[in-house]
Amino acid sequence: MQRTLGVALAVSIAGAATAAVNPIAPFVGGMREPLNFTNTRISADQPIFGGAAHLVSHDGNTYIHLLLGDTFNGVNVSPRTGSYILGWTEGPGIFLFNPPVTQFGAYWANNSGTNGATASFFAADNSLLGTQPATDPSGGTWTWNGWQSTTPISRIVVSSTGVLNGFIWFDDLEATVPAPASVALPALSFAWLNRRRRAGLSPSGSGAGPAPAPGSIPGTLARKPR
Repeated sequence: MQRTLGVALAVSIAGAATAAVNPIAPFVGGMREPLNFTNTRISADQPIFGGAAHLVSHDGNTYIHLLLGDTFNGVNVSPRTGSYILGWTEGPGIFLFNPPVTQFGAYWANNSGTNGATASFFAADNSLLGTQPATDPSGGTWTWNGWQSTTPISRIVVSSTGVLNGFIWFDDLEATVPAPASVALPALSFAWLNRRRRAGLSPSGSGAGPAPAPGSIPGTLARKPR
């Protein structure tokens, strides 16, 4: 049992030490955000994923926009699905996750006048996990960008190369929260114990062995023969 838990802990530590962020194809996350809101909103903080994440402005000003659409530089961005788009007019924009996630993705659109953006990923201890380019053409078309990380992500900072580091838009966001280690390890332990019991083995790793002789356990008496 100790060896099994030790291996699981070693794998967990090794994963943290070799954290990597890599692009992934479109996926269906445990959390989904299709932007099915009822009103437009301009703020410094827009809750998403039912409050499990927030898109916030870089300096506390009201640059975060939940809109029916946006036209800038003669380029219109309208919703990919539903009725709303989410983004900012001055960046960078910052996604905050609580709890942290191991996958994040969305469809991106851009009418900033310049192609492309970058995303920087941070762990809960504020350490940088990696920086990745985002494919985001400036013509206003929707393009998927998604990533996964071996270490959970608590913050993503998105910077564009266009006007005011802004005019980046999102729709149909997806995210995945990892299973807590405190749940995964007991589940592993119970499965291990059940397998040993079905095999007739004791949890210590040895065979069940013969039953102890009467009177051999302190505090018990041997039965006298009649």
